[in-house]
Amino acid sequence: MKPQFTALVALVLFGASFPLASDAQPNTFTYQGRLDVGGSPASGVFDLQFDLMSAASGAASLGGEQTIEDVAVTNGLFTVQISSSAAAFDGSDRWIELRVRPGTNTGAFSTLTPRQPITSAPYAIRAANVDAAGISGAIPDAGLIGGYNSPVSFGNAANVFNGTFYGNYYGLSFVGGSFSGAFIGNGSGLGFLNASQLLGGTVPSAALNNSWRTLGNSGTIAGTHFIGNTDNKPLEFRINKQRVLSIGTNANGSPNFIAGSPANTITGTNTEGATISGDGMGLYPSTITASYATIGGGTFHIAGESWATIAGGRDNIILGNHSAIGGGRGNNI
Repeated sequence: MKPQFTALVALVLFGASFPLASDAQPNTFTYQGRLDVGGSPASGVFDLQFDLMSAASGAASLGGEQTIEDVAVTNGLFTVQISSSAAAFDGSDRWIELRVRPGTNTGAFSTLTPRQPITSAPYAIRAANVDAAGISGAIPDAGLIGGYNSPVSFGNAANVFNGTFYGNYYGLSFVGGSFSGAFIGNGSGLGFLNASQLLGGTVPSAALNNSWRTLGNSGTIAGTHFIGNTDNKPLEFRINKQRVLSIGTNANGSPNFIAGSPANTITGTNTEGATISGDGMGLYPSTITASYATIGGGTFHIAGESWATIAGGRDNIILGNHSAIGGGRGNNI
């Protein structure tokens, strides 16, 4: 006797079972039905064949025909899991065509009519707003509860955040919009924060213990607190991005002092204790090539021996130890 089929319910559980279309794994949904034979509920084992269709009738198969053998049917009721490509569910209407044969039979399947329309579970309808590009529409508050460990970047100037951020905020980048609320935690990992937008509070003094304040510090301890660095590199002061003062040392540790033009130089790997106090002008720099020599000012001077002193003037040169030129132009020792 040819079986007769009546569908009880068909559920496509998008929200629970369907990953995004980019997922390479099969997509599974639950199908529940009722099988009648001769007008009465069937019981026993049957082979079921499912084919996804794009129309209620005619040759409209979308491929991926699936056969499930030895399905237990009790009082006409059965439940199976059907796998299909998520790409087939693009929002268009879909039907399932079912074919059946007794489980002990290896012959042809009987096609059951009509085809069964696939409908959504009520709450799974919201899944239609989710795609690979993101989520459209409002997300309920409960949908944002829980942890998220990947980096998050908020770059739209229209973003507005109200509330509290907890934890270390690793990877959180806030580059646009406005924020009102509180950060609870040590703030590690926060980047691109505009200090002018940190309104409604003060930075505690304890947080500034490692900073040198523009209005001066109090309670400093000589030998403990300092402005400078902890490596053997020159310390530079700049105005309008140009060096106006450089203090540096060589291996012996006695500092060299260069002021004035950024073109002024103290050369030599062992030169120490040398001082250029004055200008030098951009095209007419002054140079010291020996230890403990001094150029007080002027332009285009050369102090090439130790303990030499040129007080000022222009184009003066000393190539002898313990020598001095008070000023003038073009003097040579």
